[in-house]
Amino acid sequence: MDFLIDELRNGKTDPTDPADPADLGRNLFGLGAYVGEVLVRNAGSTWIDLAEPERDYFQQRVGMRMADGMLRSPLSKVANRYEVGPEESLELYYLTLPGRVRARDRAPDRVRDRVQAPDRVRDRVRVQMRAAA
Repeated sequence: MDFLIDELRNGKTDPTDPADPADLGRNLFGLGAYVGEVLVRNAGSTWIDLAEPERDYFQQRVGMRMADGMLRSPLSKVANRYEVGPEESLELYYLTLPGRVRARDRAPDRVRDRVQAPDRVRDRVRVQMRAAA
């Protein structure tokens, strides 16, 4: 994931117009939704509508409630990774999360049953955001 964001930062992955803020915003949103779904599957988190103070803090309408009760915002984390650079590593973000399931502890049939296409993940987050509006 860090590699993809580095490519976006360098303008190498968007063949239409890497300088177009709308295209960049959609790309970062999609990557943030993907990171959020990884947290759902591997760290016991759930998507939630954020209250006003959290919306102001994260600059997003939705976030994640982690298994330990903490709030996280993968959408904001991806945006920070893009803006700041490697210091905001998504790999390190994931590896330091409490409650994440290690690959060796995961049951293969459980993982296979929960796999969703990226479009479905993006659509799910959009529906939640519309409902929050």
